[in-house]
Amino acid sequence: MDAPTACAGAIAIIGVVGAVVYQKSKKRWKQVTYNEDGTVRECLFCKIATRTAAPTETVPFAENSLGTLAAFYPRTPSAATHILVAPKQHIQSVHQLSERPLLEEMLRFGTELLSADIAKREDSAANTTEARFVFHVPPMTTVDHLHLHCLAPPFKGPLTDTLYTPDTAWCMSAATKLASL
Repeated sequence: MDAPTACAGAIAIIGVVGAVVYQKSKKRWKQVTYNEDGTVRECLFCKIATRTAAPTETVPFAENSLGTLAAFYPRTPSAATHILVAPKQHIQSVHQLSERPLLEEMLRFGTELLSADIAKREDSAANTTEARFVFHVPPMTTVDHLHLHCLAPPFKGPLTDTLYTPDTAWCMSAATKLASL
């Protein structure tokens, strides 16, 4: 069995187990605490995006001109450049994303930040044509708050490359989501 196939199998198993756990306890799920009625009580990415997270947490390094999005680096980047773009308004996942203008702004902002980050790199071969703009698809998300992964290779390894492969069972490209709206 090759590495991508093994990875896909492991991802599917983790997703099924995660879905079962989610069904058993909806109060705390993937860095989000829910009230009994299903509304959000506390969310890590909401706190990061609005700069109310503890100083030891990740802080946003940029906000879009509309003040609706925040961008920050993940704790464990998976590529040479890896930026997360999240709306300040809580949206659970790519499945709940229904506003085309919001997605277009996330993609525009992410592309702008990724291009600027690539321009600062010493690796002149890197460019945005190799970039990936993707959402993980539930139950394969790590945080229950919509966020766009903006990545520019090289990836940290074959597993991370596979985890961010667009239009797989676990990962949807921003272009595919845009086409569906």
